[in-house]
Amino acid sequence: MSPVRMFLYVVIVVTVLSGFGCTGGKSEDCSKLPNINDLDKKTFCPKDEESYGHTLVVLDLTSKLEQAQINSIKQKVFSEEFYKKYKPFTKFSYVLIDSKSHESRLPRFTMCRPKTGSKNSSYDCDHGEWLKEAPKYVKKKWDEFIRKSKEESESIFKGQTESDNSLIYETIISVFEIPEFDFGNRYAKRNLIIVSDMMQHSERLSFYDSCKSQNSGKPDRCPKLDQVLTPSTRDYIKGTSGELKAAYDNVNVEVVLLSNRHEASARLTPSLRNLWKEFFMEFLGKEDVKFDLPLDTN
Repeated sequence: MSPVRMFLYVVIVVTVLSGFGCTGGKSEDCSKLPNINDLDKKTFCPKDEESYGHTLVVLDLTSKLEQAQINSIKQKVFSEEFYKKYKPFTKFSYVLIDSKSHESRLPRFTMCRPKTGSKNSSYDCDHGEWLKEAPKYVKKKWDEFIRKSKEESESIFKGQTESDNSLIYETIISVFEIPEFDFGNRYAKRNLIIVSDMMQHSERLSFYDSCKSQNSGKPDRCPKLDQVLTPSTRDYIKGTSGELKAAYDNVNVEVVLLSNRHEASARLTPSLRNLWKEFFMEFLGKEDVKFDLPLDTN
């Protein structure tokens, strides 16, 4: 082989091999990501899991959910499409608002999303590192992760029971306060997704009472936050959230708003959303909360 041909051969080989490192030949160094064989066997989490972020989903099960709503929730926060929106090794946890006291709840699922084993991904290296991770083995781990997620969702909705109270605020605060949730700012990035009708209901604070017009049989319009909070309730919220304000940094908050027509009017949604926006801004310092508005299912 002539020197010129040898040179061209080397250039072609190097170019091809460099393209295998990442999806589409992008620049990320796949060798720096954890190997599939070095992950925790139960959770699929790497040793440095805090580098990849934590997405925590709060599911409100205090009101009866129709099957159409359950199907929609599964698609939004339990589907393959949902997990693929996040980078490999992002940690996922689920917390329920149900008939149990918020102090007794523990996170469920708590697994890290492995690589998919596919080159058709939005993220570099999702298919695995060339020569070090067998594609079939990487895909097998992804399939196992998805299977466990589906099993968890079936278990959650199968055991759904309605509750007299809906402690939405208290659950949000406990996520940051209780160490077992592992949602502290040691993570490089955190996402809090709240799937709920957002109708807070307790002896201290009830939106079922505050968001009901004088002649309405069920909640139909929420007033401004100042009109909802009594002085004692405001002191309660300030006292339970004020010291945690530093913990809310680098947290993206998204609300997947559920619609329960048997409990509230269709006219309620805009004012309820505005009420919570005021709340998040004043007490958590979050002004960019995203609201995913509900589709009618009945």
